[in-house]
Amino acid sequence: MGTKKSLSVKGSFTIEFVILIPLVFACVFACINVFLVFYQKTLIQNIAEEAAQSLSRQWGYNPLPLDELATGVYKRETYESRETYWHLKLWNNGKKEEQAESRIMTGLDSLGILKPKLKRPIRVNVDFRPGLPSEVTVEVEISYTAPGLGLLKLFGAGDYVTVKGEARSAVYDSKDMINNADYVYQIIRETKVFKKIMAKINTVKEKLNSIINRE
Repeated sequence: MGTKKSLSVKGSFTIEFVILIPLVFACVFACINVFLVFYQKTLIQNIAEEAAQSLSRQWGYNPLPLDELATGVYKRETYESRETYWHLKLWNNGKKEEQAESRIMTGLDSLGILKPKLKRPIRVNVDFRPGLPSEVTVEVEISYTAPGLGLLKLFGAGDYVTVKGEARSAVYDSKDMINNADYVYQIIRETKVFKKIMAKINTVKEKLNSIINRE
């Protein structure tokens, strides 16, 4: 009797083990995939935020210097291509949006660990809205597939997951106003008219100083 009872207990443990182990593995696998999705979400959100901030710094360039989007540096040789600060940028924005989207798209197919689903293309949208201040919005949407994501079908979902990132940044022109004013002032200082005016002003200053010193 004792032997039969021990065999019965062992048999029940074996059945429970067979039932529970697949569930445990499924839960672990699901958790891993969830963490991978959150990781991809973080990467995509960072790309959207960096792109929006860079575009807000560089939008005043015409044409848009795509090779400088990562740094936002105002290069001396490209300064003359800056648009004036009072320009509300009501035109040429569609072309800039397309160029920025193409630039942001580069490298997204090899971003992170998960691989994009081939049948669902990567979507990048750059939207510029003029105003006071103007605003640039960057949206990135990628659908991913992974071995564990196929389990989503058991719950009535698809075999892929879509990850989105969105960021917006204001294009403030106040700094551009100062930069443009300083640039124009430097150009004026190099003209002959400015030098003649300054020469006359210096003459008047010398006379005033001489009068003041006498008193």
